[in-house]
Amino acid sequence: MAVEILSRLKYIDSIEEYKGVPVLIDNIVLQIPQYRQLLDSCNRYDHPVISVAEHEEVNVENLIFISYNTWMPINVKKREMIHTSDFLIAKSGLDNLRDYIDVDDELPFRKIFISRKNQKSARLENEQVIAKMFQKYGFEIVYTEELSFKEQVELFHQAEWIAGTSGAALTNIVYCQPKTKLVCIIPEEYNFYMYSTIAHIIGMIPVFLNAEVIVKTSYTASDMFSVDIKYCERFLKQYFE
Repeated sequence: MAVEILSRLKYIDSIEEYKGVPVLIDNIVLQIPQYRQLLDSCNRYDHPVISVAEHEEVNVENLIFISYNTWMPINVKKREMIHTSDFLIAKSGLDNLRDYIDVDDELPFRKIFISRKNQKSARLENEQVIAKMFQKYGFEIVYTEELSFKEQVELFHQAEWIAGTSGAALTNIVYCQPKTKLVCIIPEEYNFYMYSTIAHIIGMIPVFLNAEVIVKTSYTASDMFSVDIKYCERFLKQYFE
């Protein structure tokens, strides 16, 4: 939501006559506390918010549609239809999001492992084992669904290392500082470049841990995969011993 949609709100706010126009929002955004907090953070000019329910029709006299600044229809494309061009992101969109945050200017120092085990859609089959291995090397195990939007921003901004499986939580790297290291666990066969694109724009250092797909579906977002334990151990020793 942040990168694909709210990064575009600032384009509207740059035009004086549009600063007070209402914003149409899917009502699911208002039902999820972190989404609502994100919206409030980006809504610097207090645009009136109109909630739109599923299948509801809304009649408007004038509609402003903000052009796309990201091209990432990843989860709605079948694996064989994904191309490199699907991972294009406008730098201005990420800059817009980073301009909305208000954090202390401190050197990053934390090592974070983002866990998905509390979510129904956990993709890493042996995540508990992998998470404990990272914990052994000083990583904190974090569940972003338990954090407010502000806490997530602070967490990622303070991180020197971020590790975790491919998933929406890793989009928070947009709030990381340059030179922060990202360890993304994802099967190499996906040819998935969204996080490396964001990392490159921000000036982060991305590292990828390959995983083996053990349950393959039509859409990569629904797959389940596993990381070889010895392979992960060699990686951790290389960087942290």
